[in-house]
Amino acid sequence: MRYVFWLSVLFVVILTGCTQKQEEAPPEEKAAPEGRSVSSLIPRRQGGNLYLIKVNGKVGYINNKGEIVIEPQFSDGGIFSEGLAPVELDPVDDRWGYIDETGRFVIEPMYVDAGFFSEGMAAVEIEPFPGAEYAMAGFIDREGNFLIDPIYEEADYFSEGLAPVKVKDKWGFINKEGIVEIAPIFDLVEHFSEGIARVRLDGKWGFIFKSGDYMHKPAFKLAWDFHENRAPVQDTLSGLWGYLNDIGKMVIQPKYEAAGIFMNGLAPVLLEGKAGFIDWDDNMIIEPSFEAAKNFSEGRAPVKKNGLWGYIDRLGKEVIKPQFRWAGLFSGGIAPVETLDGELAYIDKDGNFVFKPSP
Repeated sequence: MRYVFWLSVLFVVILTGCTQKQEEAPPEEKAAPEGRSVSSLIPRRQGGNLYLIKVNGKVGYINNKGEIVIEPQFSDGGIFSEGLAPVELDPVDDRWGYIDETGRFVIEPMYVDAGFFSEGMAAVEIEPFPGAEYAMAGFIDREGNFLIDPIYEEADYFSEGLAPVKVKDKWGFINKEGIVEIAPIFDLVEHFSEGIARVRLDGKWGFIFKSGDYMHKPAFKLAWDFHENRAPVQDTLSGLWGYLNDIGKMVIQPKYEAAGIFMNGLAPVLLEGKAGFIDWDDNMIIEPSFEAAKNFSEGRAPVKKNGLWGYIDRLGKEVIKPQFRWAGLFSGGIAPVETLDGELAYIDKDGNFVFKPSP
C-alpha cells in the first residue's frame, strides 16, 4: 500500500540533481512503494477554501488569511474537496469520517480508510468480510450511503468519470454505476488526465484511452501523467526523459536526466545535474541553475539552492529567498512550507508567514 501522511496537501514532481520522485510528503515521511491507501488519495492540488495545519500533533484547518477555522483536534486528516474532508478523530479507534467546513461531522467515523470526494463520490474502506484477506473498498455519497458496494481490494478516486479499482491483485477502471469499463489486467494504473491514463504492465509504463485501447503500449521505464498535451516518459535503454504528445509521438526527444509535468506552459527538467524550465517547444526558458525545482503555480515555483527551498517567478528571478526545508505550490495565494524547526507553516507570495505554529 502507498501510504502518505498528513502533509499530503499537494502533488508535485520534484527534480533534483540525484533523482526524480513524486513528493507527496516531507522528506522524513516515507511512502510504501506500491498500491494506495484511501486516505492518501489527495488531489494533485490544494482543495477547497480551507488548508490543513498540524499543531502539537493535532490536525486542524485555516483559511487563506491564516485564521484558524477548525481547531486542531484530529489525529489525521485530508484536504477539503467538494465541501468535505476526511479526518481521523482517535488514532486508537483508527476510524475515519467526514467533516464539513464548520468542523461538524456529517459522516461519523466508521471507515478503516477514507479518501477525498471527487465527482460526488469518495472511496472508503471497511473492515474485511469474514475470510477476506483485505479491507474492502467501495464508494459512498455525501450522506455516507454506498453507491458502489465495497467489493474491491483497493479503490481510488474518480477522474473524468472513471475510477481505478483493484481485483485479484490487478488494476482496472469502473464507471460511476460500478460497471467495469476497462478490465483489471494491469499491475498498476493512475488516473485519467486529458482522456489518457498511465498503466504499468510487466514492469513497463504505457498509456491507454478511455476505451481501454493503447495510446502507447507499455515501453517506458517510468512515465508521468498528461498535462497540457505532454507527458514525460523515461527511455528504458538510455534512462533519459523526453515528452510524448496525445497521439504517441515523441515531441521532445529524450535528453533530460529527469522531467516533470507541464503546468502553466512550463515544465521543470534536469540537465547536467541542474534543474531549469522548458516550454512546450523545448526552449529553455529558465536556465538550469537549481539543485531541485517544482512546477509553477500562481506565478511562483519552488526551487532549491544550497540545500534550502525558496521561490522564483516566471522570469527566473528569486522572489522568496531559500530558507525552508520543504516548499509546496501556491493555492489561493498561500503555500505550505516546512520551517527549519520542522513545523508546517504557510506563507504568502512575498514570503511572509500567514500561519506559523506558536513555539
